[in-house]
Amino acid sequence: MKLNDKLFAHTPLRIIKVDDVEIPVFSESDSYIENYEKISLDHVNHMEMTGDNPFMAKRFWAASEDQTRSLLTKYLNEGGRVCVKAMPECIPSRQ
Repeated sequence: MKLNDKLFAHTPLRIIKVDDVEIPVFSESDSYIENYEKISLDHVNHMEMTGDNPFMAKRFWAASEDQTRSLLTKYLNEGGRVCVKAMPECIPSRQ
């Protein structure tokens, strides 16, 4: 998937490619980012092995998703869209 240059307010420092998907990089690595990458790798590895989120109980995770779905249903008009401020393209709401 090729990136749309108009998506970003700033030019990425570089683009990395993972499984034919281009990922923009906006910051240089530092100890904070390296620690975050280690935590996220542990997280993904745990989820791949167990199917569980190591940072939240299944019931809490399900309840959070249910609450998000409920709020979207309550406040989003039919056919409405959920937009991310930094992205001009929106994710269509589910019908």
